[in-house]
Amino acid sequence: MQVYSKKFINDDKSVLLGVKKIINAYNLYFENPPENIYEHSIKWYIIEHYNVGYSYQNEVSELADIIKETFYKETADTLQQENNKEND
Repeated sequence: MQVYSKKFINDDKSVLLGVKKIINAYNLYFENPPENIYEHSIKWYIIEHYNVGYSYQNEVSELADIIKETFYKETADTLQQENNKEND
């Protein structure tokens, strides 16, 4: 989850910038959300904005699913904001 930079940045800074980019894409999605919100559409929107296109969407989406299933199997959290508010 590193980002491109014209100058040298260390791995920690690169990952931090990547996380910020993902959070910004997530927030941007909900500024003007579609009428029907689906988990996969949110995920694909974020991936598309992070990678600036579709070239890696399938691979990143599959990896995200594996990580969630492996490490967060018990979580009720989703990318859908209204679901998370109910679980607080």
